[in-house]
Order: sequence, then structure tokens, then C-alpha cells
Amino acid sequence: ISRTGRAHGGKIYGNIVVWTEDQTGSRVYMRDIAKHKTRQITFDGNSISPDVYGDKIVWRRYYWSRDNWSRDNLSSGIYMYNISTNETKRITYCIDNPAIYDDKIVYVGPGNDTEDQADDCIYLYNLSA
Repeated sequence: ISRTGRAHGGKIYGNIVVWTEDQTGSRVYMRDIAKHKTRQITFDGNSISPDVYGDKIVWRRYYWSRDNWSRDNLSSGIYMYNISTNETKRITYCIDNPAIYDDKIVYVGPGNDTEDQADDCIYLYNLSA
């Protein structure tokens, strides 16, 4: 499926396999094993941790700028690609380790930054809501 020798994090659902390759940055790819077709999903070089369910692929896009960190300028977050419509959208900002099942995405995100909840938390995003 992958020919570069630099592939990571393969996941499969049905006939769709997703993974990342880092030749010049980390990019998400998908392969429809029934149709023998591979498609590059991301082109930014900052995409990791893909997962797939049905016709949806999720991944983490990371970006860090010490000079210009704000929620408005930060492009890090969980993104979703719809295989059927070829559309990509950001699900949320500044998080990690996405997984998708049915119409739900779970991910790790920052806590409330209080003394009793300064660590990361698990969040659920419902695509149907």
C-alpha cells in the first residue's frame, strides 16, 4: 500500500486504509483496497494520527508558533475529510489523538486549567448534533 518506507499509523475500516507518510512533512493518505486507488488527503506536512470510519477520515493537524499563539491564529486541531464529498472541515482547535466511530469523534484536549483539572481531558464531538 505504501511504498516510501516512511509510513506510520495505519488504520482500516472496510476497504479504506489511512496512514501518514513523512517524506517532507507528515501527510495523510488513503487507499481504497477494492478499487486499487490511493489518494493524498492532506498537503500541509503537519498532519498526524489519522483514523477512519465509513466515509470519514479524521486526523490531527499541528502547528506551533511561539511568536503568534492565539486561538484565532492557531491552525492546530482535529480535521475531518468526507470521502464522498471531498470536503475537509476543522472539527475543533488545539487537541490530540482523534478517533472516529459512527457519528462520534473522541479526542484529547486541555482541561480547565484549574488546580484540580490542569491535565488533559477526553472530549466527545457528535457529528449528528
